[in-house]
Amino acid sequence: MVKIYLSAIIGITMLFTVLLIGCTDSDPIKNSTPSLPDADSGKTSNGAVIKPICGNDVKESGEQCDGSVPSTASCKDVGLDDGTIKCSNTCMLDYNSCKKNEVTVYPGCTDTDGGENYTVKGIVNTVKTDGTKGTYTDYCRQSDGPFKGYVFEYHCTSTGVASTNYKCPKGCNNGACYT
Repeated sequence: MVKIYLSAIIGITMLFTVLLIGCTDSDPIKNSTPSLPDADSGKTSNGAVIKPICGNDVKESGEQCDGSVPSTASCKDVGLDDGTIKCSNTCMLDYNSCKKNEVTVYPGCTDTDGGENYTVKGIVNTVKTDGTKGTYTDYCRQSDGPFKGYVFEYHCTSTGVASTNYKCPKGCNNGACYT
């Protein structure tokens, strides 16, 4: 009986010690409030930032695409006519194959930078089949968006004028890539 009584006293003393001093749990997972992701903000309900995972076929905050291109995406979104938009390996829309439709010219076409020359600003002059003159000047896309840092390079073809959008490795200024 003495042993049981002594054990009970030690147990009660330990309980009072814990209650008086306090108890903390060093495992934050057991103490945290459940947190659900918010797809629009890229954060959980308790403010933690969720990084999107590119390549999981789920379009998340900060991604323009993931696996497939949204059906609403068009080359016309960036001022071009035709081409195939792709989803890049960084989950951004890739408009590199988008082009302007060619303009038929007669009797000729001249290009001051000699053709597809991305490091020189050029001007293409044409005479269209109806006799009207056309002028097309190479330019840089400086605004934010999918073509920031691209040069839109106009050049003569055998049937008219075409444009190529080229991503300048070091950026673009005044119709030409930095060298």
